[in-house]
Amino acid sequence: MKKLFLTVTALLCALILYTQPPQAFKYQAVVRDNSGEILQNQAVGIRISIHDITSGGTIIYQETFNETTNQFGLVNLDIGTGVPTIGTFASIDWSANSKFIETEVDPSGGSTYVSVGISELQSVPYALYSDRSKDAPWENSGNDIYYDNGNVGIGTSSPVYKLQVADPTIGGYVESGVSTDDAAGAIAAYSSTFPAPFTHFAGRVSLWSSAFTATGLDLRADGSSSDIRFYSGGLFPVNERMRITSAGNVGIGITYPSSKCHIRQSSNEILRLESESLNGWTSFYNSNGYIGYIGTYSGDFDLDVGTGSSNINGKLNLVIRGIPRIIINEIGNVGIGTADLASGYLLSVDGKVACEEVLVEYSGSWPDYVFKEGYNLPKIAELEDYIQSTGHLPDMPSARDVEENGFQLADMQKRLLVKVEELTLYTIEQDKLIKKLSQEIDQLNKEVIRINSKDIH
Repeated sequence: MKKLFLTVTALLCALILYTQPPQAFKYQAVVRDNSGEILQNQAVGIRISIHDITSGGTIIYQETFNETTNQFGLVNLDIGTGVPTIGTFASIDWSANSKFIETEVDPSGGSTYVSVGISELQSVPYALYSDRSKDAPWENSGNDIYYDNGNVGIGTSSPVYKLQVADPTIGGYVESGVSTDDAAGAIAAYSSTFPAPFTHFAGRVSLWSSAFTATGLDLRADGSSSDIRFYSGGLFPVNERMRITSAGNVGIGITYPSSKCHIRQSSNEILRLESESLNGWTSFYNSNGYIGYIGTYSGDFDLDVGTGSSNINGKLNLVIRGIPRIIINEIGNVGIGTADLASGYLLSVDGKVACEEVLVEYSGSWPDYVFKEGYNLPKIAELEDYIQSTGHLPDMPSARDVEENGFQLADMQKRLLVKVEELTLYTIEQDKLIKKLSQEIDQLNKEVIRINSKDIH
């Protein structure tokens, strides 16, 4: 078998990434035969092995390549990208022990490999692992890194918690991971005057500016109810200002909120909504979309309560004891005591209306024409015949019509006035007739007296 000479010219780290360690490094070699001749443009088989601890140590990773030399006999490999036969490149622990690389070649391009050299890897690819980190107590666990030997301090040389951050220039501390004999999962931040360590609650985040006196913030995920609580006003006594329950309800001024937003206040003003402009409103939506709003929109001092312009079918209801008592429909008609609004009328009332006065503004002709010359006043005999046949006056609705359809107030007033004016005309005619008959009676009485006086003489 031909003796081979493999000249390694460079080893370089490649694929340098910031989110994970590089998973390959460059390897370049010149392949010659036993006469020292460069093998130009020839297919060769190459096997790379990584030995642990010593040159004869356990092979922890091995891969093969099928490459072709160029006109200078060069082959360029990205070690870590070949066909693995033993282990995985990503699983190599570069932080533990020395590593040796062995190169084997088959000049015929097959898999009958001949070892041509083995050497220890020095600084490359140890960019995968900082040389200083070999002495650190941090450990790898798969994709995780952990520290399991005491507490971690940043800005302090004597941390008393799993993580403690201190900055003397601003007088603040951050604690984390309080031991189980105190409370698990608590985080606290406080000034240098705060008495640390102090009692925490499980799952609690505390932010205090100083001990006991200044304001602070305490977010507590309680272990039993999983509530998040907000406190202020110093440590002793603490004043709960707001709570978010495990059901997602928010309580302000109340410990156990029963709705998504539950506010309780001892003063008169419970909630204030203030706009920096003249217009401002609170909008209401449901699963169908935008419904309406409460706010200021129509004028500087007006309060609007109603549906939005896009809600073409929505009504505004005034509800008492769960029942709509006053309804304003989508076109502005009003119903009182009824949801069945009469078509064409602005107001529908089911029930009695009591008032001191009603003003009816009538735009039609008023029946003064009854007193004008040429008015066709029905004859009494004709009127009698009509009443006998219909049971009501002419131009007046029957009792059945009123029962079924009601009547128009202004129209009825007009019709009644016509009848009153016609009755007035009848009365005037009767008065004239009575006066005429009275004169005739007087004349007859005089004649009777005259005749009787002749008979006596």
